[in-house]
Amino acid sequence: MKGILNLKRTTIMVVAVFSALILATIPLATYLVKNRDPEINIAIVSDTHVMAESQFEMSEEFMEYASRGQKLLFLSEAIFKTMIDEKIEDKSDFLLITGDLTDDGGRLSHELVASELRRYEQSGKKAFVVPGNHDINNRSSIYTLEGKTETENISAEEFYEIYREFGYDEAIVRDDNTLSYVAELDKNHRLIAIDCSFYEVNREDGYVDGRHSPNMTEELSLWCKAQVETAISEDKTPIGIIHFPALPHLGEFVYNTLGATESLVNGYEEFSEMLLDAGLKYLFSGHMHSQDIYKVEKDGKTLYDIETAALSNYPLPIRHFKEYKDYTDITTVSLNGLKEAYIPDFVSAEDKETLNTNLYQYAEEFVNDSMKAKVMNKIDTDTLLALFRQLGIDRSTPEAIALAEDVYNNMLLSFFDLPMYGEGLTVSGIASTYDIDIPVSSYESVWDLAMSLLKNNYRGDESFDKNSPEATLLRYSIYSAFYIMDDYDLFGKLSVLQPELQSVDLSLILPTLFQEDKLDLTEGDILKGILKSLRSLGSFSNYIDFDNFDPNGVMDLAKLLLSTKILLNYDFSIFIGEDNTILFKDIFDVFLIDEIGGNLLIDEAPQDNNLRVYNDGREEGI
Repeated sequence: MKGILNLKRTTIMVVAVFSALILATIPLATYLVKNRDPEINIAIVSDTHVMAESQFEMSEEFMEYASRGQKLLFLSEAIFKTMIDEKIEDKSDFLLITGDLTDDGGRLSHELVASELRRYEQSGKKAFVVPGNHDINNRSSIYTLEGKTETENISAEEFYEIYREFGYDEAIVRDDNTLSYVAELDKNHRLIAIDCSFYEVNREDGYVDGRHSPNMTEELSLWCKAQVETAISEDKTPIGIIHFPALPHLGEFVYNTLGATESLVNGYEEFSEMLLDAGLKYLFSGHMHSQDIYKVEKDGKTLYDIETAALSNYPLPIRHFKEYKDYTDITTVSLNGLKEAYIPDFVSAEDKETLNTNLYQYAEEFVNDSMKAKVMNKIDTDTLLALFRQLGIDRSTPEAIALAEDVYNNMLLSFFDLPMYGEGLTVSGIASTYDIDIPVSSYESVWDLAMSLLKNNYRGDESFDKNSPEATLLRYSIYSAFYIMDDYDLFGKLSVLQPELQSVDLSLILPTLFQEDKLDLTEGDILKGILKSLRSLGSFSNYIDFDNFDPNGVMDLAKLLLSTKILLNYDFSIFIGEDNTILFKDIFDVFLIDEIGGNLLIDEAPQDNNLRVYNDGREEGI
């Protein structure tokens, strides 16, 4: 009898446990069923920068042009075609392209893009586009082995005709003054495509002046606001696309202090607030070639500006927007292989295999080389000669030209190519001179470290830490620049050409800089020499009365000079310590990392690549 009771008790317990499990899984099962299939599934790419293969041959002139832009222009057609293939085959229903469909606005490239979008739509899906600053009235060229010649570009009217099948024919509303429009995605979602690019031509040459500048007008802002409000009043969820970002993805300091005004919509504060107040939640943008999601909140509303990096550049991103019953997912994948049939014939067999199986790695290596080419193109001998002129040196003399070439080759390149490790002229070798051991890492050079930080910004979700080995390496790399200037005797060579310039012995400040993270400019009267040079050049006569300053109060003068905000409009006097030294680590941590590096080196929430936004406002990375 006792055994029977125990058996019954066991049976009851088992039944109870299974019943509890079944009851517990009902809400979970309901949740999973309810969120199994998205209500809408959208693919988004930006800055495809297509240059049709019919527009170029692999000439030296084309490669020089292509190397400056960090874009895989010679593969852009293959990249675009492969992306179209993938989007035809996946489960997304729509494709949005947020501008810069082509690189130089050539008609040949636009017609290729339109042809591929037509092929995409033949699969039963729908594409929508908006122009970027590269697409209209641009200076377009054909590159052959014989040279470069101009080719036909397109006007705003022609953009409409070429792409009318991809948004304009479906438009329920169009703006009278721009290529902005509104179209239904489905019964619950409405697309608001915003064109604020500037494409008014110069009468003399027929091309756009200020092509990189946004052109948001009050009329267009009000039109956008009205379209968002109308969509919401009609129970539609508005989704926006625009080329120029509407929020400061690089951080407020970069825009407001450094003046990077061409990196987002002009009047962005008023425009974004207008969109936020109207109720727009998701706005997809591009232009900056980096992955970032930036948000603003007000009165229970949130606006997410979802910036997508260039498809034609590392990290080759494709975003997906999936809206479920209880949440919305924004995810990112990278194109990691070109379809073999699309790879151009001029590509070597070895590279073809890499492009087919590991495009991501190829693009990463390419951006290293192309960014260096761009930097060195910006900082050339002409740039140095222009700086010499600011120092009162006649830039036209053979001596000035020779020095500019020498500075470029033997000082600047020495720093960019400076190895991270090893004896002698390396970061570790220089640091060891002052009894400093730098962290062990895989970085091979100063340039390798700098590029890793830049690529982190391209990828998004940056995680730079002031206490990380990377921060220490970056700081000592900067200190090593002072060592290289001293080793090269830059100021001595400049003073030969301009006697009014004071020769400065930087070796006197290096021990304190490396060992205590401080710049002691009172050592050896270095600061006095700098100020005398400034006085002779008249560079700061509007700020400082050089005739009446007390030579013994030179640090007081330095504080005054730094607090005038003539350097990047920033008050650097806060970085002068009680011992009259410049607190370089504070400059590094506060100014470089926190101010300039805000959202560049250290990502601000939310996550940039894979984000889930719940209907109740919660967010989480996925």
